[in-house]
Amino acid sequence: MDRVKYLIASVVLVGVGYYSRKISRDEFVNKYVFAAIVVLFACMLFRILIPEGLNIFPAIICIMAICLEVLKFFDLFYKAKLHKIPHLKAVIGDRFDVKLIIAYVVGAGIAMVLSRKNEF
Repeated sequence: MDRVKYLIASVVLVGVGYYSRKISRDEFVNKYVFAAIVVLFACMLFRILIPEGLNIFPAIICIMAICLEVLKFFDLFYKAKLHKIPHLKAVIGDRFDVKLIIAYVVGAGIAMVLSRKNEF
């Protein structure tokens, strides 16, 4: 039953993320709210696979996202010639942004609070 709940929540998050990017012309919503939603979505997918899994998984996702931002800060994205892969550039991005790190932390924080309340 828990997996169904997480699957429904994942579908809702995908819908919210898709429509928020589709309707909104605001850069804040398009970039930073969507980044927080992506962290929540990754945590939901993990909970579908392992419902009684790690409660620290949102922090692991957040650390991985922060590592990607640090790699962008040092221009390793261009040095490794990853910028030539068009879809990867669209998904990961190519510019360092501190506000994205804050969005990742907020998304992971929401996921951790929900997992502690056992509602997630």
